[in-house]
Amino acid sequence: MSGMLMRLAVGFPLATGHMPRLAVLLFVLAAVAGPASAQATPRRWFFNGSALPDFEVTRDTTIAHTGRVSLRVRAAADPSGFAGAMTTFPAAPYLGRHVKFSAFLRTASLGGEGAAVWARADGARPSLAFVTTQGKRVVGGTTDWTAVSVEMDVPSEALTLFFGAFSTARGTLWIDDASVEPDSTAGAFSEDFERPETMIVRAQSRPAAAVAGQVDKDAAPSPHEAPRPLAPRGLDNVVAFTRLVGYVRFFHPSEAAATTNWDDFTVRGIRLVERAPNADSLIATLRAIFAPIAPNVAVYRTGARPPAPVAAPRAESLSVVFWRHFGYGVPTGSPSDAANNIYSSERVSVAAPNGRPPTTFTLSPGWGNTTSMSVPDPSSPFHADLGAGVSAMVPLAVYSTARSIPDSRFARPRPAMERFATDDRATRLADVALLWMVPQHFYPYHEIVRTDWPAALRRGLTEAATAVDDAQADAALEHVIAALRDGHGGVSRPSTTRAIVDAVLRTVEGRVVVTARGDSAAAAGLRLGDEVLAIDGTPIADGLRIAESRVSGATPQWVRYVALRTLLTGAPGSVALRVRDPLASNDAPRDIVVRRRPIPSPREARPDKIAEVRPGVFYVDFDRVSDDDVRLALPSLEKATGIVFDMRGYPNQVNTAAVLALLADSTIRSAHFEVPIVTQPDHAHLAFLDGGWQIAPRQPRLRAKVAFLTAGSAISYAESTMGVVEENHLGAIVGETTAGTNGNVNPFTLPGGYTVRWTGMRVTKRDGSPHHGVGIRPTVPVAPTLRGVKEGRDEVLERALRLLSAGDN
Repeated sequence: MSGMLMRLAVGFPLATGHMPRLAVLLFVLAAVAGPASAQATPRRWFFNGSALPDFEVTRDTTIAHTGRVSLRVRAAADPSGFAGAMTTFPAAPYLGRHVKFSAFLRTASLGGEGAAVWARADGARPSLAFVTTQGKRVVGGTTDWTAVSVEMDVPSEALTLFFGAFSTARGTLWIDDASVEPDSTAGAFSEDFERPETMIVRAQSRPAAAVAGQVDKDAAPSPHEAPRPLAPRGLDNVVAFTRLVGYVRFFHPSEAAATTNWDDFTVRGIRLVERAPNADSLIATLRAIFAPIAPNVAVYRTGARPPAPVAAPRAESLSVVFWRHFGYGVPTGSPSDAANNIYSSERVSVAAPNGRPPTTFTLSPGWGNTTSMSVPDPSSPFHADLGAGVSAMVPLAVYSTARSIPDSRFARPRPAMERFATDDRATRLADVALLWMVPQHFYPYHEIVRTDWPAALRRGLTEAATAVDDAQADAALEHVIAALRDGHGGVSRPSTTRAIVDAVLRTVEGRVVVTARGDSAAAAGLRLGDEVLAIDGTPIADGLRIAESRVSGATPQWVRYVALRTLLTGAPGSVALRVRDPLASNDAPRDIVVRRRPIPSPREARPDKIAEVRPGVFYVDFDRVSDDDVRLALPSLEKATGIVFDMRGYPNQVNTAAVLALLADSTIRSAHFEVPIVTQPDHAHLAFLDGGWQIAPRQPRLRAKVAFLTAGSAISYAESTMGVVEENHLGAIVGETTAGTNGNVNPFTLPGGYTVRWTGMRVTKRDGSPHHGVGIRPTVPVAPTLRGVKEGRDEVLERALRLLSAGDN
């Protein structure tokens, strides 16, 4: 029976659909033996598998199809993976030919999906072709000897062929009389397994009784695996797996890596690796599950001698293929989406005459000041200690004879979140792993924040493993992203219904007070200036400590701003507040009940979005104005003697650069907006593409004295604007230091349905000093007071108006 020819596009599942649990193991069959050399002997066979210790694998001298010997693969209990036999041999005699791979199989009480025969062709790119009978249940249950075959047209660029048979279930499989039959007799061979030296056992098998006694059925993969703690060994295993996934996913340049659905791969892989009882078992499992994607990745015991790198093949036209990342290019699914994203990740090919690539690669014109980047060398692979007693060697570049490579910017599959159960333990662990690995390699601020990012991974995995509901799963992810100290950092689920109390809280003179209230909060008895002592019975200090542990921020002011909003946010319903008047020494605490509603928060008291607040002095609120509002107000602004621009919010509807152009006499520039160029793992040796705003003067030139208002809530685009003001001295900056986080956000999704936000770009001031964690500092510092809040005054605006009136700008 002939198998269907298919390209190995992904690691565990095919790109076209969801595969059964055991079928995913089909793609790991060539792993344990490792990548073959062109000198491999075709008559040497290997017992191999991801769960070889769960099987008894041996030569059987009592049952055979012909002669006296066959190979027997037996599992006395449900195994955790697969086992079988395989061989590997040079492809040269078969290039461009049609080849049939056959074996006789016999089974006894073989469950699951039965047994299968498979074959694969590798070249400079792995997995050029793959054929299998898996999923067709050619043999299963109890059957007599049956001829089973697959057929393949061997690609002309193939270097190595693999061929074998395997079992994934309880029961017994016998294999005999394997043969390779090309379309002519040249190159044909067969194996009857009569000679003991034919076989090489790759791992120590256990007696069937031992297998039956040690299989932990409760740990079997399930789409709804219940919470349970990670054992220390299991935690180490998952951490090692997470690190290797990141290395292969982002830096191994095989086509399989570029097209793998890494969400599915990670969920399934975690279920397999966690159970490995020791380093040797973990090594075997990692080899097995990564081999179809990256067969030249080596996994070995830490301290052992790593294998030699793959030598350059002999070819007239040779190139090296490697990943070139401009930030992290999230798979977009279409060329148009990719073209609109400042971040991109793609595999590129560079000529390597005589197997020697250039040390640098020249970028296309128009990429700013940086004109070249380093080129990884296939002869110098990346080495990493993964922990758990395991290390890996990962080639960052591979040799290729292909004339072109597919565009990997949008060919990669988008996540399919509907396939994952959000209450599944493995999915929650994968959410943490996948969240962690992106900033590990692409976050441009590790050297500034100096957070213990590896510790964040271990904490997140530990919490996710025991999360009993979505709230605890949310907390595990939020604790991880909080460790990044990124004001853009956050995780969210679209299914979450959020509501907020009709009030605004701020820290004033060290106390949490009400600085704005809506009609419903006022009706409930909440007053401006009230100090909040407790929320739903939790003292405000304790509530803030918990909330701030889940907030990602580069500065304390941003963390506090978000935490205070978080304390008022949740499911719709009532909230009990204990408050008092901090200015009245004899004011007893009051208990009031307010409601969370899905409505916008009230605003602190401000003038109209564009208003003449004093004769000849105008107020413009960037948080509320639009481009049309500014255009209509220009005649008045042109005549103004003073203008206050309020940047304490976020400019959603206005092109602030166009407004700043009205204040300039010559071209002005923004901070450096730098996209990282990443070719090495672990955020090492980053280069940057420099960019930014160049703003030409625009008419009418506004000659008024100018002040800008700032606060710790001003972030991102607001800080881009204020950076231009700061650098070019366009006016006084009044208020408090901004959030200290800028650069384009680079969101991605997780299999549990979350969206992750983080900063993918580095922003530095014009002199090269950091913006992250620093922000825009006011030239005139002003903070609200308890008295001013209680009286409903805007003390920051008042100070700016006095400044303009004094003429000292």
